[in-house]
Amino acid sequence: IYKFLSKQGHAACFEPMKNKELSQWITLLLKKDEKQMSISTMNNFLYRCGSDMHTLKNELDKLISYVGDRKEITSYDLEQLTSSQTINQIFIMLDAIARKQRDKVLTLYYDLIELKESPFGILALLARQCNQLLQVKNLDDLGKDNGTISKEIKIPAFAVGKLKDQSKMFSIEVLLNMVEACAKTDELIKTGKINDRVGVDLILNQFSQNSSRRNMISEEERKKYVEFMYNPENEYNCDECPENKDFDDWEGKYPCGQQNCWVTCHCREIME
Repeated sequence: IYKFLSKQGHAACFEPMKNKELSQWITLLLKKDEKQMSISTMNNFLYRCGSDMHTLKNELDKLISYVGDRKEITSYDLEQLTSSQTINQIFIMLDAIARKQRDKVLTLYYDLIELKESPFGILALLARQCNQLLQVKNLDDLGKDNGTISKEIKIPAFAVGKLKDQSKMFSIEVLLNMVEACAKTDELIKTGKINDRVGVDLILNQFSQNSSRRNMISEEERKKYVEFMYNPENEYNCDECPENKDFDDWEGKYPCGQQNCWVTCHCREIME
């Protein structure tokens, strides 16, 4: 097989579409149904729904059905029909990450899972948001105004202000590390080296730890942490649990300070 492929085959790179290419693709789909969008509405649509083509196609089909005989799809239609709930949750999640509120971060993540969002899709949105924060922060440091930033990174003007405010909660170094960590987790999931839920769970734990503690934890320790948490045999094994903080149980909580066992919660997410 190798000899045959080396002679007859060739390598092809399938890069994700950029916004300009996605806009062209969406325009072609709209033309088939005799619909259209303005440039600003198109940018808003891509911002709200992301760059996953399957998601975009589903959302576009809903919009086409929603407007009926009307040719123009407007931003008002987007607000009425397309869900930006996931993006809003990611935005809130990053606020919680900046404040090192790990419990809140994981609660938001599990809420998205309950809404049938895929862990891989959540990772993609998280990576995109981190990239946008990094770009906005760099351009803001260069003294660029909101209009210029909007044009340069191709996001709606209304989103620039929110991203600028949130970017102030992170340093350039932290954002770079987060972007790299998202890319590494993406690779591990795609190559089958880690389960998608485990991978995203792990990266969110990593992001929301205090920097001093995060720097002290090695890759091997992170691996042991995941193996412990996703092993049902470790349920209520508080003595060996890495989350054990020796909290008193007088309020009905475990030594980790939680009402429920961390292992139970993690294993439940895998089974559901």
